[in-house]
Amino acid sequence: MAAEKLTKGRLGQIIIMMMVLIAAFTYRTVTYEVSNTQVCEFSSGCEVKLQEKLVVFMYQDSTNTLMLTKPEELTVKASIVGKNDVLLTDKSEIAETQIPMDIIITDQDEHTVKIQLQ
Repeated sequence: MAAEKLTKGRLGQIIIMMMVLIAAFTYRTVTYEVSNTQVCEFSSGCEVKLQEKLVVFMYQDSTNTLMLTKPEELTVKASIVGKNDVLLTDKSEIAETQIPMDIIITDQDEHTVKIQLQ
C-alpha cells in the first residue's frame, strides 16, 4: 500500500475520516462532566453535596433503617445486588445484608453524584 499513489478518492476518504474524528473528540470535550463518586461507610453518617444541595445518610442500628435527608427536587435511587433499582425515600429500610450498594442522586438538570455505600 505504501507504493501506491495517493488518488483523489483516497485523499477525500482520509479528509472525511479526520473530520469525523475531530468532531467526535470535540463533542466529548464539550460535553464532558466530572465524575462525582464518593465512598461512604454503612455504619457511619455520610453527607453529599449536589449543586449546593445537601443530602445526608444516617444508619440507625436499632431500627435497621437508613435515614435520608434530602431536598424534594432530588431523586435518590439505590442499586442493590440481586434486585431492581429502588427509589429511596426519607426512611428506607435497608439491612446490612444488602450492602454494598450504589446510590445515585440526580437533580432536575440531570446532574448526578454516585455514592458507593460499603
